[in-house]
Amino acid sequence: MKVSFFIDRPVFSAVISILIVIVGIIGLMMLPIDQYPQITPPVVKISASYPGASAVTVSQAVATPIEQELNGTPGMLYMETSRSNSGGFSATVTFDISADPDLAAVEIQNRIKLAESRLPAEVFQNGISVEKQAPSQLMALCLTSDDPK
Repeated sequence: MKVSFFIDRPVFSAVISILIVIVGIIGLMMLPIDQYPQITPPVVKISASYPGASAVTVSQAVATPIEQELNGTPGMLYMETSRSNSGGFSATVTFDISADPDLAAVEIQNRIKLAESRLPAEVFQNGISVEKQAPSQLMALCLTSDDPK
């Protein structure tokens, strides 16, 4: 076809463009996204606070019992913990890709319940939160230029 055919018939060109967009939207909605494999592992975050405690005290009184209970959790790949001088404790547990995030959170919650008897009363009163986290970013792109424009 010649380009002048579409230039001379703008209504026909607009109808063809609208049809292409509609077919694209329908195709996008019908994509089987659930069949794509998971590429980021499930992550569960645990946080607790021990008001007025130093990082060393939090490490001994809060982190050690929780870490001992969490070790050996089925499907766990690794665990990263941090403590602060303001009495905060947080742990991030990363599971195998094949692990179900909901079951992983329940398993962590059960193990935290086992460790609660060895924790100080202040930590138990403030509560320990266990929540699923969205996996972290796989890649970030940054574009820079030396051009002042």
